Amino acid sequence: MRLNRQSQDLYNKYKSASTLSGVGAGLTIGGVALAIIGVAAADKEETVSTSTYKEYQLSGPGVAVMTVGIISALAGTPMWIVGGIKKKNTRNAYLQEFGYSAHVPVQPSPYLQLKVAPNRMGLALVF
Repeated sequence: MRLNRQSQDLYNKYKSASTLSGVGAGLTIGGVALAIIGVAAADKEETVSTSTYKEYQLSGPGVAVMTVGIISALAGTPMWIVGGIKKKNTRNAYLQEFGYSAHVPVQPSPYLQLKVAPNRMGLALVF
């Protein structure tokens, strides 16, 4: 099926949002994995020891891996959210413009969404 210009523009916006969402998801999931690996690999040095408690400090290359993971997850989460919202909005614009009976080249896929309610906020994975 050949797409007209307006349909092609919406499809390109959808693909761009899909790429943004995919990169964000990869950064978030990879960052969380790196953070967990970094905590596990970090050297734990005992700094203070008394009869009631022990205090540990993380050091070594594991801390660097953990830091990269945390930064990656913090950067990827907003990208994942924004990409998912743009995908949803573009798909809705396509359906509104061409009707629900039209062949839709943009299909729904899971995305991360920021949900805001009175006195609370959270993330939701939408299918």
